[in-house]
Amino acid sequence: MDDKLKYFLYAAQNLSFTKTAAHFFISTTAVSKAIANLEEKIGFPLFKRRYNSLELTQAGRNFYENARFIALDYENAIKSGQHLYKDSQPQLTIGFSSLYESWLLTPLLNEFRQHHKITFNFTQRSIEQLAQGVSHNIIDLAYSFGNLPPLPNLEITTLHQSNYLVGISCTSSLSHAKVLDPSALQNQTCGYYSQPTSLNAKRWLNAKAQASGYLFKSFKQYETLPALLLAVATDQCFAFFPDFWDKQPFFPEIKLRPTTQPFDSYKFVEFKKRQSSELCTLLSSAIKKAFANK
Repeated sequence: MDDKLKYFLYAAQNLSFTKTAAHFFISTTAVSKAIANLEEKIGFPLFKRRYNSLELTQAGRNFYENARFIALDYENAIKSGQHLYKDSQPQLTIGFSSLYESWLLTPLLNEFRQHHKITFNFTQRSIEQLAQGVSHNIIDLAYSFGNLPPLPNLEITTLHQSNYLVGISCTSSLSHAKVLDPSALQNQTCGYYSQPTSLNAKRWLNAKAQASGYLFKSFKQYETLPALLLAVATDQCFAFFPDFWDKQPFFPEIKLRPTTQPFDSYKFVEFKKRQSSELCTLLSSAIKKAFANK
């Protein structure tokens, strides 16, 4: 992997050329020069440089979110090759968007491993990046919480649907209602989890809100699910959660409430390349069968 990209990724994580230089045992000047060369090559600034601070530009932040997956793919390719060289046990890379998909997948993958010797590699990405990863053979199977328009080389299958419940803080006056009317949410901020490079989540929320007659004060994006949960629990916003999460108290300070008018549904969706390996097709069939029998 290009050294300039290594230096940029570390500097973006730590917002410091000094720490980057110390980590790679080079001078701060060398780091600054390497990143300046990278900026010249790609045609846009990555950082806002101030006297004693460093900040990613908007374009730099977008570049970072995509570039870190390039680095992960590079490292995973090396590890996968090393593993196959030393051990013949087959591997599959499984992609997912959020904790919802990993929660649904876990028992199915464990069941599959009881009958097949296999190693799983996992990667979390936005829905767009999952589709791209499967299309380019970086990811074998991917699972997300929504559909994309039809893609020529992908099979996109909805395996499961659940109603959405409204998650609100137990300190909110709305938590006392057993069922919420959509009008109660019109002056509230709707929080949602989405990776910075994904535009699909906000577009989906906007479209569904308009179609269902919901009016929100504003939308606020959170880059991780724990950050969204914390924001909901402290009454900074409300959010929609699939109803299967109501079966166990995953966050006691958040109350999940149904609404008088449904707000669409959570869709557990699989992305699979039309021409896949035998093992990949076998796992996909097992997961589809498990959901068909529920």
